[in-house]
Amino acid sequence: MGRHSVSGVFEMVDNFDMASSWVRLALEDWRVVGRLSVKENRGAIVYHAQQFVEKLLKAVISVLGFEPKQVHNPSWQLDEILSDVQLGEIEEKISLDDIALLEDVSSVAKTLKDERTRPRYGVRHASGVTTPNESTPKMQLCNSWMTLGSYLEP
Repeated sequence: MGRHSVSGVFEMVDNFDMASSWVRLALEDWRVVGRLSVKENRGAIVYHAQQFVEKLLKAVISVLGFEPKQVHNPSWQLDEILSDVQLGEIEEKISLDDIALLEDVSSVAKTLKDERTRPRYGVRHASGVTTPNESTPKMQLCNSWMTLGSYLEP
């Protein structure tokens, strides 16, 4: 895993600048979530919520001094970093509470990512297509997450 560096020296300022950029991008998606109606735009909301969490994870990865991989599942990279920290393979001072919080965020990211294209296209079944605005158990979980997220200011 590559850390941000200049001549091999760990540079926290660069990490925070990079993380700040990811947070700004994430907030763009969060603002979209805040403007849309869940009843009419559930699919778009899940998509932008997934993008929001993905970009926040890339910000966390940057703060920790690593270059986020150019993939759409940064939760796996964060999990790998946290595992290495817990095993002592990476010296990073992260409290157990912070590790638990980051693992929870990673889990939410995986749940949203697992939706794949379903929020935009629906799901094909033998008897027809479930539209993005129709309820499924996984959508109910996403709705719960969005309800929790509604307490955050867009």
